Amino acid sequence: MKVCDKCGQPVEFRFIDGRPTPLHFEGGCSGGRGTAGSERVRRSDESSCIRTKCPKCSDAVFFIRHNGGSVWIDPPLGPPWYRHGCMDVDGRSDSEGPHQRTSIVDVGLLDELGEREGIITGVVKISEISEDRRRTLLTIEVGEAEDLVVLVKGGADSFVGKIVIVDGPQRLIFCADERRFAFSIPNALSVPRAFIDAGIDLPELLGSSKAKKLRSTIKPALPGELSGKQRQLLAKYKAPGGGGKWKLANLLQLIAILKGREKDEAAHLAAVMILEKAEKHGDCSHAAELAKLLSPARRENLRAWFARFSPISVDISRKQHKARFFNPAKGERKPFDLAAARRTPFFRLASH
Repeated sequence: MKVCDKCGQPVEFRFIDGRPTPLHFEGGCSGGRGTAGSERVRRSDESSCIRTKCPKCSDAVFFIRHNGGSVWIDPPLGPPWYRHGCMDVDGRSDSEGPHQRTSIVDVGLLDELGEREGIITGVVKISEISEDRRRTLLTIEVGEAEDLVVLVKGGADSFVGKIVIVDGPQRLIFCADERRFAFSIPNALSVPRAFIDAGIDLPELLGSSKAKKLRSTIKPALPGELSGKQRQLLAKYKAPGGGGKWKLANLLQLIAILKGREKDEAAHLAAVMILEKAEKHGDCSHAAELAKLLSPARRENLRAWFARFSPISVDISRKQHKARFFNPAKGERKPFDLAAARRTPFFRLASH
């Protein structure tokens, strides 16, 4: 298996424009090894890519601020990416005579891309990476009113603040100064109207519902902020009659965000459902899962409640709670007493 010599993640080599290029299909090139624990949402507030006018000659230009530097580019914002003469890095003015125009990328990359259409450049403003680092949403400022937002297959959070090149026809993205680290783009979430009108070949645009669902799975909630799924569960619980019947898995998700009396009542409902499932199917594993969602005092109440009305034993003495059926050395297993369990809320049961 080939691995990236920069980040240590698995890569697959593809020949693109006649040269082998590593594609990070199953992991992320984070710019260094051992960075999987970094923040999942990264922003570069100082980076930008805007249309403006040259302060010296008033010609239309693109101004790009990136990675601590800046550059002025003549339109269009694509190959050959010529630096605007008034602001070229060599410092010469027009009065000193004509001089060769320079590009922001090296000659080798220009030769590879040639005159092909569908080549876009911009600056990455935001990256949102999945917990397993297999997908990244990149928000790219491309000199238009709307940003280009793409889904990248792999961990591309190291692109934040850098100039990137999107090769639409090839479905690839890479840094302008590091061509060898390319990532696959399976989909786009937002495309500027100008690109659509120009007929630029870009990855398939996801519909709003699919894009919203994707964002909910890849973007972590801020501290104290509810996810879309949690808001739906809470709205159902607040509805008249408590939202009707509940699935145990959904109820456990709800309990995690409830507080006070509401949490107690929902937890008791879940505990009864766990007893019913254990009696019918012999599965009591959710008892330990429920215990994790409760305060230490409530956990002890729950442990005693299960022991009184069922053969379920919940071990809360360890960090990793466990639940099992208690089988006495002699005699039969204790029977379930569902009727009494329903009548007796676990949080009102005195623990011993």
